[in-house]
Amino acid sequence: MSSSQDTLFANLITNRGISIGELSQHHRIILLFIKFIGCPVCQITMDALTKWTPSLLQLNTIPVICHPESEEFFQEFCAKHPKKFYLHPEMIRLAHVSMETKHQLGIGSASLMKHLKAMPMNFKLAIKEHRVMHIPFSLGLEKMKSDFAMFLVEKSQVINRVIFHSFCDRPDYAKFVLDLDFYFDVNAGDYQARIEQLFPKLLSLLKQDKRASLFDQKEFQLRHNSLDSISLDTILDVEQNRKLFKRFTMKEHSLENVLFVEQVMEYKKLQQEEERQVKAKQILNSFFGTNSLFQININEEVTKHIQESIDSCSPKPDLFDDVLTELKSTVLADSFMRFKTHISFDEVALQ
Repeated sequence: MSSSQDTLFANLITNRGISIGELSQHHRIILLFIKFIGCPVCQITMDALTKWTPSLLQLNTIPVICHPESEEFFQEFCAKHPKKFYLHPEMIRLAHVSMETKHQLGIGSASLMKHLKAMPMNFKLAIKEHRVMHIPFSLGLEKMKSDFAMFLVEKSQVINRVIFHSFCDRPDYAKFVLDLDFYFDVNAGDYQARIEQLFPKLLSLLKQDKRASLFDQKEFQLRHNSLDSISLDTILDVEQNRKLFKRFTMKEHSLENVLFVEQVMEYKKLQQEEERQVKAKQILNSFFGTNSLFQININEEVTKHIQESIDSCSPKPDLFDDVLTELKSTVLADSFMRFKTHISFDEVALQ
């Protein structure tokens, strides 16, 4: 199976001229298989993926939209309906996806009856959400008759997948990515440089509404009688809780603050001054740089103090404590209050 996946992903060439296999050597790849661009449900799903992209990129995860149409048709369709889509022009796509490719990945064919049952929903979305309903008969019905699916690929291997047998299901990208063990390490590789090559207009992607309401209100159940027992430190200090919080901050486009907390936790564990020096420089470059993918909003005087401590080659274990305090009293506290209104507290470890 391993060699067959290697071959499959090496032959899937994106609109950037790079194969999925090559991309997956340095990044995790989300392959989002849509039915066809004229499907209102697919349009809404693609729009949501665009909004998620900044947070996904922070986890070194690149989304790729896979569609059966040609690249030319896809571009023309988007150009004809510019107000109907929110796709960023830098989104990577995979065109001419065949049923054979889908079958190789385990995506089944959907029955005609299932498509007919979904038609009322598509018509409703076309009217209510002002979407475009267009069935490209020139493609051939067979190319469109498949289930909606999503795959996570790393080093040419599928490491996670979900196949939606209902056309109306929506993917939870945060859960899909963070269900697997993932550790962000600023020393894991210079992937920001690679991402900036793929997304030259990266800053326009990052300038998203920090309060974007992407969280599924029905996903978690509010337990009012448990609110007082949960604190921000309870969430940040316990790995299981922090994972839930990361899912939430991904959806609010503020994941960088939790990633910073995790990096500082690793920094404070270091015993050797030389190790702290290296780690401190990595944290400074990753989270305090003006154009950093992980830039946090912090006081300039605090940043200057950290830089001076690193330059003097004497970073102390408490070097980032002032930054942590500021974040916990501002942006993290703000996110935490909203998090408490969504999370199911029986999922939180109190120990």
